[in-house]
Parts: sequence; C-alpha cells; structure tokens
Amino acid sequence: MKTITSLLLFAVIPFAMTAQNNVQKLQPVRLSIFKNGTYFVKKEAQVKIENNAFSIPAPTNVLMGSYWLAAGKESIIKSIVLSQDSFRVETKATGIADYLKANLNKKIKLQEYSYFSDSLSLTGILLDYDEQSRIAKIKIGDGEIVVLNVSEYKKLTVNADNTLKAWTDSFAVVAKINVKPGISSTMASSFALEKGIQWYPSYLLKIVNDKEAKLEMKATIINGSDEFKNADIDLVIGTPEMFYGQQLDPVCLGYLHGQIFEPTTYDNNTFQLNTSAISNQSYYTVNSPAPAANSSTDGGNDGEKLEDLYFFKMGKMDLLKNAHVIIPVAANTVQYQDIYTAEVPTQIADAEAEAGIPVLHNFRITNSSDAPLTTGSVLVMNQNELPMAQSQLKYTSVKGITDILLAKAIDVKVKNEEVENKREASTKKNSDNEFYDKVLYKGTVSIVNYQAKKIVIKVKKYLQGQPGDANLNGKIKKTITDDNDSVNASAVIEWEVELLPGQKKELTYTYTSYKK
Repeated sequence: MKTITSLLLFAVIPFAMTAQNNVQKLQPVRLSIFKNGTYFVKKEAQVKIENNAFSIPAPTNVLMGSYWLAAGKESIIKSIVLSQDSFRVETKATGIADYLKANLNKKIKLQEYSYFSDSLSLTGILLDYDEQSRIAKIKIGDGEIVVLNVSEYKKLTVNADNTLKAWTDSFAVVAKINVKPGISSTMASSFALEKGIQWYPSYLLKIVNDKEAKLEMKATIINGSDEFKNADIDLVIGTPEMFYGQQLDPVCLGYLHGQIFEPTTYDNNTFQLNTSAISNQSYYTVNSPAPAANSSTDGGNDGEKLEDLYFFKMGKMDLLKNAHVIIPVAANTVQYQDIYTAEVPTQIADAEAEAGIPVLHNFRITNSSDAPLTTGSVLVMNQNELPMAQSQLKYTSVKGITDILLAKAIDVKVKNEEVENKREASTKKNSDNEFYDKVLYKGTVSIVNYQAKKIVIKVKKYLQGQPGDANLNGKIKKTITDDNDSVNASAVIEWEVELLPGQKKELTYTYTSYKK
C-alpha cells in the first residue's frame, strides 16, 4: 500500500474539458540558425494513427508560408485541422488532491477524519472528484455511494498498483492530421522558418610572429524559443531574402493578434530578439563536437557552401530554453600585415593642419580558410597575451582581404600643404552669370615614420577639381560627384608607400579647380 499524508488537501482550478487527443510531439532533428534571429527547423517522429488521424502540437511561431508537413509514402494527408483541445500531462504533485485526480475508478482509503479523536476511515472506489469543491464520490463495499468533502481527511492510502503520478488537463491548439484509411502508423515530418533563436560571432586574433596570427571564432547562441534535445545545429553565414521575416503564418494561434494589434515592419538588417530571449543562464557546452582539422584550418567544423550561404555544421547539441550557449566554431592560422592609412580631406582646418592628419594602424589579414568570415567583434592580442585592440572584423570571402583597425598611430605624422601656382580668367560661369577663375594648385603630403620599424602606409587625398599628375605611382580615380556649384568634379589620389624607420617622404600632386 502507498500512503500520502498532508495537513490539508490542496485544490486546483479545474478544466471543464477532458483529454480527447493523444498529442504526439515531433522531435527536432536539425536547426539552421541565422544571425538575424530566425532559424530553420526540421522535426520528425514515427506517429500512431487512430481513427485515420494523428494529432501534433500546432505551430505557434512559424513565418509566413514556411510551415510544411509530410507523411510517409504509405499515407496521404487529406487535411489538417487546427483547433483548441485538451490533453493530459504529467505534473508535479503538490498535495493529496493531485493524487486523487490520478486515481479515478481505483480503490482508495481515506483516514484520520478531522472531527473525531479516533481514526475514522473510509474505503472504496473513487468514482468522481471535483477539484474546486473538493467533493468526492466514493462507492463503498456494500454498493452504496458516499458523497463527501475530502478536505476533512488527512491521509490517503492507495493500492500498490495505483499511480502516485500527478496529472492535469492542459489546453493547447492541436493540429489534427487526417490521412487515408487503413494506416496504423507513419513517419511524420515538418519543417519551417521560425523566429526566436539568434547567434553572434566573435573572434580572437592572437599574434604568433611578425607574419602569422591565430584567428579563433566562437559563437554565442541565444535561445528564446523552445527546448531542443540532441539536434544537429548549423550556424549560417549570409543574408538570405526573408520578405516575411517578421510576419507569422495564418496557421499560428497568434496570427490575428500579431498582424492586427501589433503590426510590424520587416527589416532584415535590424531584426533582433525580444527581451524574453535574454536570460541570466549561461553555460559552456561540455559535449560540443571536437574541431575537425582540414587542409586550410588548424581546427574547425566541416561546413557546406550553398549558393550565397555558408553552413557551419556543429553536430548534435542540446539547446535549453532561455539559455546562452557558447561554442567554438573554427581556428585558422592567417597571414597578416601592418598597414597604416591616412585620408586627407579636400579642405583642412587650421588646427588639423597644425596637428597633422590622423593615421590609423590596421592589421590586414587574408582569409585562407574554406569558409567566409562573418562580421563580428574581434579581440586582438600580442604574443604575450596583452590586449592591443577590441575592434570589428568585417565580412570577408574565402581568399579575401580585410583590415582590422587597431589604433591611431601616434608615431607616424602626415601633413598636407597646397599652394596656388597659377590663376587665370575662364569662360565658365554660374546661373547668376558670375565667372570663375581657373586655378592651378600644387599640393604636398609629407609623411614621417618615427617608429623603429619599417611601415607601409596607404594615403588617400580627396580633390575638388580636375586632377593633374601624382608622383610615386599615385593612382588617380575620378568620381561623378560634383561640387555644390556644379563646376568642379571630385577625384581621389591613392598612394601606397614604404617608409624605413625615421624616413620622410613627400607625395606631390597637381589639380585644376574653378574658383570665384
């Protein structure tokens, strides 16, 4: 015998309906997660068919037109009906009332009646129990039926074969799939785009020597959707077209509310998870697949390129609801080069002319891996694991080149000076019949390297006028942007030069501009 003792019998709010459907859940087998908060999920399971139908939980968060169901070849789906229904679920028992619910039509024994000093008991078959009033209907041994308030009893005893599990009726929207007659079971599957999971990439660039660096990538996955067990996880790089990226499919329970009362405008670039996806729970997965070595990486995961997308295959994982998961993705040895850059504007303020043009120090890396690099934060460290910068790594295709900004280079000075060489009247005039002068300018960009190492610097000088010539292989690029007076076109001159420690170089150029 099993005995449950309590100071009182706890009541729970009853549901009017009884469980009608055997709801069978399809298990997630694959998740492909995008950076914009959407994910593709495939689910499947072998389901039992009763009365030419089976029921599964209805979708609640799928995007427009992306929810599809399939069954095995031996079955043909005739229709799918979504409606509210109830089904029994196992819950944690909080008192004798829960055990009474679970033991209808079974033999029970109630003991220790509150108003008598002796232990008054009642044994019989529990025919009915109302949770709200706490009234039970019990058939006793002589066939009589006793109706009483069980809250006056302190102890419940059940037979060994009775259940000590607590059950309740849970309401949900259920999808009932009607199939052709004569089938007892089938393999059912679904796939859909949903929203509620997002991943964020981040990088660690650690200098190895003066030419090589180790680039490691990790992913932080935020799951604001459901719980997923032992599913294959893909992390997707790319920006696919998602025209209905925030619009629910009409099959979802909240479709009308979401579209009528909370209309949203889709923006693929700014779509983020809502605050329900943010949790204080964080953990590092301990069962993540080990990085698989290949010819172009020190460690990483086998991936797959599909047109304009790239899928990192992370293997089977568990994703808990409202949890953050941090997983290593790839590690590569990359070639890098110190690059300094300076952009000289068309006009320079006096203060800037005196202080000099800002020079930025970058690491230029080449993506030698088999996968593109996606935009994310990057922590740069030197050989002694001291931080050099916290910067941004931008999207870089395979074999592509990108620059990572480190800092302003305080030991490289760049200044710009221009002089008017010649001025003459011209026939050009504006709408007010005001004529312009044709002015020939000569400019100089001086660079001094005060560092103790050789550097390479890229300089851009922007012009408003017709460019002439440039020394040291300066490349002239004209643009179609006109000045406000629609007289002078714009151009830019680009140099890339080397400077030894302590060396100074002068970049010279000429251009013609029309001035009033």
